[in-house]
Amino acid sequence: MKLLKLLLKLRSVIKKYLDLLLKNILKLNIFLLNLKFFYFLINKLLKIFKEGIGMKKIIMTNDKCDNCGDCVKACMSLYGISRIGIMEHNNRYIPIVCQHCTAAPCMDVCPVEAIENRGEVIYLDESKCIGCGLCAIACPFGAITMMDLAHKCSLCVDRDGECACVKACSKRCLEVIDINDIILNRRNKHLEVMSKLGNNVRSRKNNSILSKITVPAYVNSKLPK
Repeated sequence: MKLLKLLLKLRSVIKKYLDLLLKNILKLNIFLLNLKFFYFLINKLLKIFKEGIGMKKIIMTNDKCDNCGDCVKACMSLYGISRIGIMEHNNRYIPIVCQHCTAAPCMDVCPVEAIENRGEVIYLDESKCIGCGLCAIACPFGAITMMDLAHKCSLCVDRDGECACVKACSKRCLEVIDINDIILNRRNKHLEVMSKLGNNVRSRKNNSILSKITVPAYVNSKLPK
């Protein structure tokens, strides 16, 4: 009889601690889920912040290229392997070089996180590269070269001054541009054109479609300051 009471009491104590432990485990799981959510959210915000800075890239700005190879030689002299190539297509020379995509597929597939977004450039840390070639497969521009390890343009961020290929081009065909600068310039030109068109038609027909999309701006003096 005493043994039975002892066993019942022992079971009650064990159940009490098991319930307490289970309750704490549930709280811990909820805490971990919240922690994972905030970690995910912070990573997303960091990615948005970096992408919002604006990506730069090398483009050919005129048709004076004669495929002299100076840009390729300049890059090769710095890195051993040229990170830019010039190819002919339909009687035109086109640079094959990393476009530093905001949603870079090469960065997404890298298993060792050797490729990272540094705000204005998608940077490849060759010291981390294992030479698997997944980044080269994922690149839609064919701009990643595989020579044991992966090699791609970094806009010479690890060196002071102008990009080596841009500096070496005697015809001034290559230029580093910022996409956001181009968008802003075109937007300003569009606003200027539409503003002029709106002024021209306002004196003729105030009910025209053009006048409706270029209506003058007024400041309501009755609005609270």
